[in-house]
Amino acid sequence: MIRKSIIAIAALVTLTGCGQGQGRNFMPVAAEITTFEIVRVVGIDKSEDKPGHVEVTIIAERAEEAPEEGFGGVTQEMASATGPTAFEAMSKLRSKLDRKQTFGYVDYIIFGEGAAADDLTRYTDFPARYPEFRYSPKVFIARGGSAKDLLESTSSGDMFIVDALDNFKSNVDNRSDVKLVRYIDLMNMLAREDFAVVLPAIEGREPEDEKLFDGDLPEKKVAAAGYAVIRDFELAGYFDSDITRGYNFLVGNVRTCTYSVPDGYGGMTGLDVLGAGTRVIPHFYGDALIGVTYQINVGASIAERRSRVDIHTPEQLARLSNRLAAAIEREAREAVDKSQEFGIDCFRLGDAIKMRHPYRWRKIENDWREIYRNLDIEVVAVPRIRCEYDLREPGGNYR
Repeated sequence: MIRKSIIAIAALVTLTGCGQGQGRNFMPVAAEITTFEIVRVVGIDKSEDKPGHVEVTIIAERAEEAPEEGFGGVTQEMASATGPTAFEAMSKLRSKLDRKQTFGYVDYIIFGEGAAADDLTRYTDFPARYPEFRYSPKVFIARGGSAKDLLESTSSGDMFIVDALDNFKSNVDNRSDVKLVRYIDLMNMLAREDFAVVLPAIEGREPEDEKLFDGDLPEKKVAAAGYAVIRDFELAGYFDSDITRGYNFLVGNVRTCTYSVPDGYGGMTGLDVLGAGTRVIPHFYGDALIGVTYQINVGASIAERRSRVDIHTPEQLARLSNRLAAAIEREAREAVDKSQEFGIDCFRLGDAIKMRHPYRWRKIENDWREIYRNLDIEVVAVPRIRCEYDLREPGGNYR
């Protein structure tokens, strides 16, 4: 009898509908998607006009109604507001726009360089506490300027920064110059005292040799701009784009990348790196850490040769391997030197030592920052060229 009563009540609630003007319903009132804006990108800046204030910029997508029944497409809108806190700035945004915003689908959070240089924790607190935000958005630093300026200059009526960031996310496994960081990972990194916070940086660059046949390109295109290094909550500097691949090798984040190396006969050979693994080898004298070796094991294939020389000989493959190793070691070595210049562990080297030598680590962890700054770090790359796809011999006649 009780079960029948519950079913009857549920049926009555369902039949009452969810339209307006029918009295207070038990279930939430439904709303059309065209009455909402879905916020995809949030930019957070130190205000340039009001000292001590925070400027929040959003890019939101709205679904438009078609003239007749159906879906009328999606448009994007950008808006900014300033307040003494990001929470107040967000409240101003919600009151000035004509549709309700939902922040449950934010994909990207961009912090301006001024915020990173000021004290990043002052600008990361709001998204962590605001109940609508998830912990999964990807985090970037706007290199050389504010997040607002970056969002403005890289969007047009026909192309938006969201498209470029989506491309970063979908192609990250095929790139060696960017490593995405989730917001929850950022919060965890900020809680570590002797390890740097390393975040991908992006900037706007002039479009080169690009044309949008059906519409207008934005003033600038979004481009990867290395990594921002945060030490003691403030911006210490950047790993520039020319050594980001070396950084990614050291932290084990290279899935695939390309190198072009001389073949020794006046031509170039294109090598396709198909995977890499990095081994950390600490060297102790008693309980004293005297050095570390990074061993980078790399698998590669010959993707292209620009000469008719047969390079599939032990001597030629050894020559190509040595040149590939030298290129990887140079990039990784420059990343190590830059990290020690910053004076903080950017590679989580301390964690690797702790996992392998926990007893010895306890004796050095209190002095880790000073030890790391002067530590002898060696990089050794061990490439192995394993296959040549469908062709073994070069095209044409060769000697």
